[in-house]
Amino acid sequence: MLSAALAKKGVTGATDMFEGEYGFYNLYERGNVQSERVTQDLGEHFGVMDLSIKPYPCCRMTHAAIDAALEVSDSHGIDPADIKEVQISASKMVSDMVGAPFKIRENPQVDAQFSIPYTVAVALRNGDVVLRDFTSETIKSAAPILELARKIKVSVNPELPDNDISSLHMSIRMLNGQTLAHTLDALKGSPLKPLSFDECAAKFKNCLEYSGKPTFIENGDLIVDFIFNLEKKEDIGVIFDYL
Repeated sequence: MLSAALAKKGVTGATDMFEGEYGFYNLYERGNVQSERVTQDLGEHFGVMDLSIKPYPCCRMTHAAIDAALEVSDSHGIDPADIKEVQISASKMVSDMVGAPFKIRENPQVDAQFSIPYTVAVALRNGDVVLRDFTSETIKSAAPILELARKIKVSVNPELPDNDISSLHMSIRMLNGQTLAHTLDALKGSPLKPLSFDECAAKFKNCLEYSGKPTFIENGDLIVDFIFNLEKKEDIGVIFDYL
């Protein structure tokens, strides 16, 4: 009854949502804004394309190292058992925040999500980094991952800006004496290296699998197809049937 009455009255959204006394500009930016930039290139440049999508469910500062590990592994077909040592040189912030030797403390999930040694070890052994890699049970029982993590060392590259999270150099020394090196300067999922729709869909369906909800899992392809063809759909409510 209430919703019908509101609809009949023609209720609108908030007024002066940007410039009002409690609007975005004043509430969050204390009025220190260049409002003309809001409409700059309107209809020509779409700011949403400047955003990043995280491909891995862990701290963004670990992602360059994960990217480098996956790229080297894919290029050379590395057997993790043959790795002697992994050396990573990154910015000071990255090294300080996520570069310490991996330790399981009071919250294993957070410890793992904020650790280059752990996430790189997962990437090298599993070929991806996904949600199930961060459960407490998985972390505590993953002996081969933990053993490899101990071989991964992170140091500061003084030539990089202190707050650079996109650049690093990785060097993987193999037991046979071979050294595999890789330098990275753009994060996967960033505007410089965007995810494809198929990659986004794969991540989405992996999340559905992790949910353990049969309806979500069974309808994964239907949901992805609906989103991909959204502009052709007449009734958005159909997607709720899939959920």
